[in-house]
Amino acid sequence: MALLQEELEQAAKNVGEINNVKDLQNHLITLSLQKLEFKGEQYHKFIPQGTADVARIQVTKANLQYLHNQAVKLNAPADFVKIIDKWKQGDFSDMLNDYALIREVKPEESAAIKMRTEEEEQEYIKHFFGDKGLEIHNRDWK
Repeated sequence: MALLQEELEQAAKNVGEINNVKDLQNHLITLSLQKLEFKGEQYHKFIPQGTADVARIQVTKANLQYLHNQAVKLNAPADFVKIIDKWKQGDFSDMLNDYALIREVKPEESAAIKMRTEEEEQEYIKHFFGDKGLEIHNRDWK
């Protein structure tokens, strides 16, 4: 499915400005919140314990393409581009390690504890992005 220019423009608004590799890294971490459960999160609805509640970015093909474009423009680390490309293809099979690599920590030092189930991810999407977010998720990944 080829993305329309309108979808990429909306993705730029959804994600926001990316001025440097640190911004890109923070956005990739934020995207990971949709796919991963974190320590202490069960006590705070989808908010990892001890962290601020940040603006969320949905894992969509358009948002990933926008991040890819920005990563290339910024000459971001090859690992970041590789992870984004993998996610664009719908490969989220190694999210725990991807997250650790993005955070630049060893997997055992990561606050991420497990992949969300499909049901948990849908609950997350509905919570932050509503029915429209679920429609986009189903269109992009089903």
